[in-house]
Amino acid sequence: APHAQLLSNIEGAIQKVANEAMTPNEPAEESAQESNNAVRSARRDGSATAASESEIPFGVTAVDDYTLRVRLVRPDKNFPALVAHPVFRPVHERSEAQPQTTGESSVDGEKSNATGEANFITNGAFVLSRREPNSVVLERARNYWDAQTVKLERVRFVGMRSAEDAVAAYHAGEVDAVSNAAFEPLALKLFTPYKDFRRATFGAVTYYQFNMNRPPFDNLLLRRAFALAIDRNRLSRDVMGGATEPATSFLPKVEGGQQREDKTPSIEYDVAQARALLAQAGFAGGRGFPRVKLLVNRNDQQRVVAEAVAAMWRSALNVEIEVVIKSWEDYEAAFNAGDYDIVRRSLVMQTADETTNFSLMFGSGAKVEANMTGRQEQSNAAQTSDEQSVAELTSNEQPKAQQALPPILDETQALAQMPAVPLSFASSYALVKPYVLRLDANLLDVQSLKNISINTAWRAPQRDTVVRVQSSR
Repeated sequence: APHAQLLSNIEGAIQKVANEAMTPNEPAEESAQESNNAVRSARRDGSATAASESEIPFGVTAVDDYTLRVRLVRPDKNFPALVAHPVFRPVHERSEAQPQTTGESSVDGEKSNATGEANFITNGAFVLSRREPNSVVLERARNYWDAQTVKLERVRFVGMRSAEDAVAAYHAGEVDAVSNAAFEPLALKLFTPYKDFRRATFGAVTYYQFNMNRPPFDNLLLRRAFALAIDRNRLSRDVMGGATEPATSFLPKVEGGQQREDKTPSIEYDVAQARALLAQAGFAGGRGFPRVKLLVNRNDQQRVVAEAVAAMWRSALNVEIEVVIKSWEDYEAAFNAGDYDIVRRSLVMQTADETTNFSLMFGSGAKVEANMTGRQEQSNAAQTSDEQSVAELTSNEQPKAQQALPPILDETQALAQMPAVPLSFASSYALVKPYVLRLDANLLDVQSLKNISINTAWRAPQRDTVVRVQSSR
């Protein structure tokens, strides 16, 4: 399932695949069915009936009809927010098995609506009421556990063909808010002075990851030198037209739309220090440094960014960087094969939990779609001093288990080991009418409809009227 790794902090969620123990005489279909039954059993009573004795029992148990107990591997204060992610959504098995029917509209989700929707059983503050060609309508759920706190009666989501159409509808009063719009840089500059316009940091980071399995980036000094030689402010301001935010760390240092106190070190632009590190690594003035390749997927924006970063490295360190552009399929194959020196990566964060995000970036067993390499956990460097260089790491052809190092689990470890260089964070934009309350920005760019309300007493301010009177004597 997409994002299934988000469940990994639940005890017993990561289990050995049941059909791995299948004997040669067992039909594949029967083994798969047994595996499915084991999963269903684990969901219902908290035990993995078809699992081996060495496996950890699944840490989720239905205590009663209204209580679900979840046991975590490690504490996570963000877990209550994490379970709002789609991968955690419960499935009502009986209604899933029923064929679609037509019937009268119902706001509690127990009947299909007049448009022929399925029998959706939901447990949220709103339920699907109507689906139209370019919009969906949600209505307040009467059976929601905290229904008394829900302010809105109805929400209509409208799809627009372009940001221009969305702005036009907003000015015409057809919509009360615009979000997830891809505004052009010029539009952003025009909107900035207005109170209706909101800009916030979005938890999506773009970074360049080093191949630490082979020279030259098996050397910590060189990774740090390359990190310090990037002018991220200029990259975001000039190359990206102000559409991104400079990333001096891997995680945004904001919370609830506000800058948070963070004592974690940042990666600041420092050419002098970068050159000193390059010299300590044995390549003073860039002399003798090999020509390295920067791999990016085919995308005009990413090509421009890669060329700009390569020019910064050339200017600051006197090194040659070849930008290699491949189609997504070829890029994916090259990344998984480790055929790169530096590679462009990105992560759209699905949670605010620090450990989970670093696991997704640099953890083990991940695929290219999750923006990380399965070998990274074994190749991370442990040294934290500028004076120390990283020992020779595992090659792709000759893995050495004894060289495995602890995984990166937080910002401090990431900045110490420097497996990658953070470049920029994405921004989220919104236009919100002044009478719309509690449509708050957050890192995941997911607003809770439950908290939004309309100030019905709001009135547009009256413009001052100037009356000119000319008197004659």
